[in-house]
Amino acid sequence: MPRKKNREIESRYPTVSEYVYADPRPPVRHAILSMPGTESCYLKQAVPYEQRDWEAQDVATMRVMLQYLSDRMYDQIRGQGWTYGVSMSSSVTEGRIRVSFSRSSQLILAYNEFRQIIANYSSPDPQGKWVL
Repeated sequence: MPRKKNREIESRYPTVSEYVYADPRPPVRHAILSMPGTESCYLKQAVPYEQRDWEAQDVATMRVMLQYLSDRMYDQIRGQGWTYGVSMSSSVTEGRIRVSFSRSSQLILAYNEFRQIIANYSSPDPQGKWVL
């Protein structure tokens, strides 16, 4: 009986992940906003994450890797005093991997260091593709 009720509820109220609604070719891909009254800069950047299965091994591996990289970024970027908050995360629901810098006094230096951290931990695989 409970399974029948669950199927009935699922059919009446389907759960749809956010990535279903994502526009593969959005008309605006970048936005820069001015925030008067603050001396800090903020940056949020995202790239598509095509893994749609929560139970895939790649999801756990990606989350651990992003946590490790976030810790390195915290030490190397926040430790320099260039930004107050820095993090990386992934979302299967949204279909994105994102990096975020908040309250940054030196955003260009912080972003350059972020790129260097990513470059230090990436290398080509035997087929020549870049992987972390």
